[in-house]
Amino acid sequence: MQVLQNKGASRFETSIDGVTAFIEYVEKPGAVLLLTHTCVPRQISGRGVGTELVVETLKLIRQLEYKIVPLCPFIVAYLKKTDEFQDIIAPKLH
Repeated sequence: MQVLQNKGASRFETSIDGVTAFIEYVEKPGAVLLLTHTCVPRQISGRGVGTELVVETLKLIRQLEYKIVPLCPFIVAYLKKTDEFQDIIAPKLH
């Protein structure tokens, strides 16, 4: 799966079978991204697309040297299952 950052739409996205799945974010000062929402349209749901989208997005975020604040419940649930991305989780914002 190839995930691209669409800065204009403030989201990371991928296209599968012509359908776009995405993770929305809000960029904060200090290279911090608030990950607010994951969207996997019904046409491509049920195939593990959401989890793969999260994993590939977090890998890209790491490459781009951002930190994250996970607010989306789907992403929070994924991060509770793994320690792989603990290095990119930002300290709490004040």
